Amino acid sequence: MGDRVEPPLLPTALRRRTTVVVVVAVVVFALLAARYAGGSSARWLDHRTEKLVDELTPRSRWIVLLIEVGSPLVVVVTAFLTALVCLLLRRRRLALLAVLGPGAAGACAMLFQPLVGRTIEGDWAYPSGHTAGATSLALLAAFVLAALLRPDPPRAAALIAGIGALAGTSMTVLLVAAGWHYATDAVGGFLVAVAAVLGVALLIDALADRRREPDTVYTRRG
Repeated sequence: MGDRVEPPLLPTALRRRTTVVVVVAVVVFALLAARYAGGSSARWLDHRTEKLVDELTPRSRWIVLLIEVGSPLVVVVTAFLTALVCLLLRRRRLALLAVLGPGAAGACAMLFQPLVGRTIEGDWAYPSGHTAGATSLALLAAFVLAALLRPDPPRAAALIAGIGALAGTSMTVLLVAAGWHYATDAVGGFLVAVAAVLGVALLIDALADRRREPDTVYTRRG
């Protein structure tokens, strides 16, 4: 009964474009990974971004605290609390996304860091796990807002894209300012989150819709 009334995570009109976004994110991530694999130094984009951030961002102890939004503990706790609330509201698709989206983003970041092998001051750098975590939570928040506000497809797309981009950009600035990552590491983390969360959303909708089809046919025949 719940499946028949629960709306999809992504409107049908957005699914093809979302698939394209996921594919582009994966391709760009792979290109950057190949470019920076095994390295430990900044490149031209990293240098330019660092210079810009240094000019515009004041040194503050709050930077490190804000970065912790993307830490594994914060991401896991926030994701599970969001999933619990969604279950209480009978939004099972959102609950699944809350667990699987950030979970997939974090797992991919942890998997690819040693595979790519880029380091900064001896620590794995690409992709940035903090950026992947923070962006995945931001995208999750965007999906929750879209479910509550019920905007039309263009506005829903703008909401998800805007919140995701804001989170990715903010975390990039914070990480570069703190000296924890190169800018391209943060871009890689952002791409991981985009591919993981949107990919999981597409998969959840596809499986839920497929599961609902036999029930619909049975109802019509009855």
